[in-house]
Amino acid sequence: MLVFISDLHFVDETAGKHNIPASAFEKFLTNVKVHADKAKAKELKIVFLGDIFDILRTEEWFKEEEVNRPWGNNTANWGRTNSSPVSWNMKFFGKRSRLRLTC
Repeated sequence: MLVFISDLHFVDETAGKHNIPASAFEKFLTNVKVHADKAKAKELKIVFLGDIFDILRTEEWFKEEEVNRPWGNNTANWGRTNSSPVSWNMKFFGKRSRLRLTC
């Protein structure tokens, strides 16, 4: 079974609590597993299509010089900031690491 997910826009929650609750995500994944079991799927693949992380909605960018922010003009340093959007989101995803499904 193939499941496509997009536009989750997970944020680090420094600019507000805008993530879907873990319980909603768990219900969704449980529902996917029920359908996979009902269809006797031999495997379940979940494809995250895009806009999973929203790296713009964070207070962390204010720690960077304005020129180095995503909307800044310092193209030579893009991707070389002092902060890491990936590490900001690990706190959020660390809570959800127990979401494991098997068919």
